[in-house]
Amino acid sequence: MSTDRATRASERVPIVVANALAARQWEAHLAGPRLAGHGSAWLSPELVGYRAWTEQLWAGADASLPKPLSSLQSSALWRRIVSESAAAHNLIDERGAAEWAADAWRLLRNWRLDARALEADAAPDSSAFLGWCGTYRTELAAQGWIDLATLDAELATRPGIATPH
Repeated sequence: MSTDRATRASERVPIVVANALAARQWEAHLAGPRLAGHGSAWLSPELVGYRAWTEQLWAGADASLPKPLSSLQSSALWRRIVSESAAAHNLIDERGAAEWAADAWRLLRNWRLDARALEADAAPDSSAFLGWCGTYRTELAAQGWIDLATLDAELATRPGIATPH
């Protein structure tokens, strides 16, 4: 590979797609014209799933930042918090409640809402969820963890985080 091509390859901007499946589909789509023209080789764009891209941004920002919990680790933490809560004895399905709470937490983070601000206006039915949010937030802070929903919010508000190369 010539120096010019090597330089261009290292300076490529990634194309961010929804997930790994979308990356494979885009790769096949972009390769179509080359294959139809019987091309033998080409420099394909870097295709990266959204979640992998955000984790690359986070990891490249500062080595001292906490490594994000995986979705499975976060789900396990939600299940533990729900099952150990005072409201657990009233639940028919703790696992389902934990999944619901994790989904609601992601929505709160995506909408950039703070559950603590909702506590003052909470209806009695919401108090268990808001309590779980508080415990979850406290556990993340105490362990020096960050979850993927919080990672997205942090990336959006931290100045100076650049695209990794």
